[in-house]
Amino acid sequence: MTSGEPERTAGWISGLPAFRDAEPRVVCLHLREFVGEAGERQEKAWLSWVPQLQREADHLLRAHEPSKAYTAILEYQLPRDFRRPDVIVLEQGIVVVLELKGGVPATRAGLDQVQAYARDLRAYHALCHSRPVVPVLVPSLAGSAPVSNEGAWIVGPGGIHALLTRLAKELQADALDPDDFVRGDVYAPLPTIVQAARDLFAHGDLPYIKRARASTDPALHAITRIAKEAAATRTRHLVVLTGVPGSGKTLVGLQLAHAHWLDSLAVARSDGRARVPAIYLSGNQPLVSVLCEVRAVEGRRSSNSSSPTWITTARSRSASRLNI
Repeated sequence: MTSGEPERTAGWISGLPAFRDAEPRVVCLHLREFVGEAGERQEKAWLSWVPQLQREADHLLRAHEPSKAYTAILEYQLPRDFRRPDVIVLEQGIVVVLELKGGVPATRAGLDQVQAYARDLRAYHALCHSRPVVPVLVPSLAGSAPVSNEGAWIVGPGGIHALLTRLAKELQADALDPDDFVRGDVYAPLPTIVQAARDLFAHGDLPYIKRARASTDPALHAITRIAKEAAATRTRHLVVLTGVPGSGKTLVGLQLAHAHWLDSLAVARSDGRARVPAIYLSGNQPLVSVLCEVRAVEGRRSSNSSSPTWITTARSRSASRLNI
């Protein structure tokens, strides 16, 4: 790549006819150059799957005239994420995500993986917000008849072309420019903790989250409802929020404490102390240090922020102080 060329975001991108006609080893070479240290197992998988995908592309091109305008993208890297869906097919305006699994039947883990890819594209990719994004799990031992499962499809390699034809007939969306799709600046995942804290402390809101509400809003609404129920009934509730690393757990906690979700529960104090409906506690000392520094910087920038600013660490407080 020269200095004037945009950074690559996929190992292979071409029209479907060009992908079908390419030498499989040439396709694999492009994938290896993009991924880097792929390993022998990954390279063998590419050498096995690429001819099968090209065969399905040929079937599709012969049976479905509009597929000549489709785009094949292999090893698309989600920017700032480093995960790579195996294959994305752009059926003009429809985005189909294929996750290939060799030597195994359909598994829960494989289904979760491809559903996560589709969910994140819908939530974070600017061009996927209002168009169909279809997750498809392709286990090598599955049959060619597609099976619908929890919003995804499961189909063997021999049924890919028929499923793509079916999706193109059943779903509609405006045409999508493949060059725009693979641009690095159209994908915006959840903000880092520092980015989130800076916006919360400065503005009392998270503008970045507005493009990814599907990830955090359900938890925020559920916890807010539980907190209001506890206040109304004078009861205590323990809420446990779980999720994989990077799923937004810390952001949910920061928003509950600093983005006005619980402001209506603040109790007036006769001594004039600040009305604080929630306090963010953490036993992660490095995280607390970073948040405190961000708060100090934002405090120097603006002295009129209305956002609550109570930050402390549970590690330095006795258990009796934690009124759960």
